[in-house]
Amino acid sequence: MVPFSHYRVIVNPWAGRGTGARLLPSLPALLEGLSYSLVVTEAPRHATALAATAAREGAEVVVAVGGDGTVLEVLNGLLGSSTALAVLPIGSGNDFIKPLGIPRDLEGAARLLRCGVVRRIDLGRAGDTCFGNGLGIGFDARVAIETRHFPRLRGFPLYLAALWRAVWRYRPCPMRVEMDGRILEGRFLMLAVANGRCLAANFWLTPHAEMDDGLFDLCLVHAMPLPLFFYHLPKVTRGQHTHLREVYMARSRRVAVQSALPLPVHADGEILSEGVTSLEVEIVPNAVGVLCPPEGGAPRSSPSQRTDHTR
Repeated sequence: MVPFSHYRVIVNPWAGRGTGARLLPSLPALLEGLSYSLVVTEAPRHATALAATAAREGAEVVVAVGGDGTVLEVLNGLLGSSTALAVLPIGSGNDFIKPLGIPRDLEGAARLLRCGVVRRIDLGRAGDTCFGNGLGIGFDARVAIETRHFPRLRGFPLYLAALWRAVWRYRPCPMRVEMDGRILEGRFLMLAVANGRCLAANFWLTPHAEMDDGLFDLCLVHAMPLPLFFYHLPKVTRGQHTHLREVYMARSRRVAVQSALPLPVHADGEILSEGVTSLEVEIVPNAVGVLCPPEGGAPRSSPSQRTDHTR
């Protein structure tokens, strides 16, 4: 396959606890033979502006060198354009790439720049922010907040440490959740509104989600005693929690959440707010192209695996 005519490479030097900055001298070897220009982000949300500029200037592919937060920013810059996204993953979680089959190693991901195919995927939208992988309300957003306290950790150990800290600092809240007209009210630990399958590095909250089906996969977790929470937690790392009595799984195009108490919210691991009482989220179908393996990425779920169930 002939490579694209021009790539814009956006490097987040802070991604992966400084991995982006350390990687800069090695990038020419990874990108050898490609026509590209390289820019480095200088502040939060800078990647969004850089990606939008690249699309206006005719770049066929924008390469995000960073983690899920960098990908989030680049996706927001590419929305509405024909420019595709490619990812060289160096973040703590790298959850966005998992359902798409994009390799986690840099050499494998760089090979896709030469032989990958563009796959159109959906995005989620909450207010003026779009996200590619998932949005979390409640406990998992609290976990994302707590990761700030562990600057030396990366990957799954980072999220385990943050989870342990969050367990003692977060209490389930009453919520009213509307999903395409269905309404559920109760005291919930968290709600994941997912386009992808995995959040927080190794928690497969929505293991049968597809990123191009025009639907969110939802995981709504009821409040439960702490011993039961820790008993069930390993099941989430294997995606085996979906039929538990305390878990409600569903699919929806639109989700509206209301709560009497302020709730933290994250999108793709980035904190949108540490306290909202209402939020609406909607799917944006066929929103952006992503450079993926020719074989189409991770295996698709069967219809029987993806059936909604109500608790």
